[in-house]
Amino acid sequence: MDRLIGRFEGYKNNLFNGKLDFDSIEDHSMDDYKSLCMSLL
Repeated sequence: MDRLIGRFEGYKNNLFNGKLDFDSIEDHSMDDYKSLCMSLL
């Protein structure tokens, strides 16, 4: 339940800051995955 509430808090904060993106989608950025994989090598 905490994760769901946190997700909606992120959506709300983005909307109030004039952003139309969503934290839950940005969390899965391919650039972030690539950086993590490269750091593990």
